[in-house]
Amino acid sequence: MSSQCPQMSEPDISLSQAWWPPGSRGPARSIQGGVAASLSSFCAALSANRLNQRGKQGGSAGRDEEEEEEEEEEEEVEVEVAWAVTLEADAGPCRRKFCGRGRQCVVALQTGQAECVCQEKCHATFVPVCGSDGRFYENHCEVYRAACLQKKQIYVVHSKDCFFKDAEEEEEEEEEEEEEEEEEEGKVEEAEQEMNA
Repeated sequence: MSSQCPQMSEPDISLSQAWWPPGSRGPARSIQGGVAASLSSFCAALSANRLNQRGKQGGSAGRDEEEEEEEEEEEEVEVEVAWAVTLEADAGPCRRKFCGRGRQCVVALQTGQAECVCQEKCHATFVPVCGSDGRFYENHCEVYRAACLQKKQIYVVHSKDCFFKDAEEEEEEEEEEEEEEEEEEGKVEEAEQEMNA
C-alpha cells in the first residue's frame, strides 16, 4: 500500500473521453503537459505530508490495515479533486479572452485559437427594452446580440417615448385608416346618388 501518487507524465484519461460539464467546451489540446505537471506537484506535496504525519506517529506501527486503506482512499479522492480543479483552471484559450456584450468566445476547430463570435442565443428572461434602432427586444442580451449580428451599434434607450412609440403609431394608423374608409364610403355614396339621379 503506497502513500505516493502514481508517476504521471500525461493524464491517465484521454481528454476527448473525459466528461465535461454541460455548456463547457473542455480543455485546449495543449493542456496535457500543464495538468500533469500541476497534478505531479500536488501529489508530491500530498505524499510528503502523509510521510511527515506517519513519522510523527512512529511509522505505520500500531495502525491496522483498515486505517491505512481509509487513508489511501482519502488520498485518491484528494487526487481526483485536484485533477478536476486543475482541468477546470486550465479551461483553454477562452479563459482569458474577453469578447464583450452580445459576443462569446469559441475555440476555432482548425486553428485551436480563441475567437469572438456573436452569441448563439440569449437567456429566456422577458425584460423588454427598447433599442436605439427603434425596435423592442426581450432583454438587454437580445439588444447586444442584434448589434453584433447586424454589425452596428445598438444601445438600450431609456425613454418612455420609445416604449409608447409603437402604441402611438398604431393609433395614428388606425385613425388614418378610419378616415380613408370614411372618404371611400362618401365616394361610394356620391357614386350611388349620381347613378340614381
